[in-house]
Amino acid sequence: MVVLACGTRERQVSDVDGVLAIDFLLQHPSVLQHFASLSGQAWRPDVMPQVTETDSSEEALLSWKRSVAGDVVVPMLRRLFGRGLVERRGFTLALTAAGVGTADQLAGVMAPPKRERVELLAREFRADPLLARERLTSALSAGSV
Repeated sequence: MVVLACGTRERQVSDVDGVLAIDFLLQHPSVLQHFASLSGQAWRPDVMPQVTETDSSEEALLSWKRSVAGDVVVPMLRRLFGRGLVERRGFTLALTAAGVGTADQLAGVMAPPKRERVELLAREFRADPLLARERLTSALSAGSV
């Protein structure tokens, strides 16, 4: 919900590819670290993934089960549609008024560095979706996952 609130196309409007890419980066801190190093904007040290995240057993387990899009993200999007929190606008997803309120509540309980990670990633995808995807591909080729 917070990713959708930040938006990958504009505030509160996202494309599915951007949502899935940001979700992937948030789940794979070592890839996120490479992605951030390729960024044109500076990421504060407290926002960057910490060693405990990039060297965790969870990161190792996720590396063999890369994409959870079909098993987790798509069913979650269906639930959000069903509850009237998200609506489809052509090829994009947009938060409804109820969705904005829910996303604001969720953002309020997130740790500030993690919330800022989401905001920075969304800003990268809004600014130049093609460049952000190229950087994701480069980060993956770096052998992190």
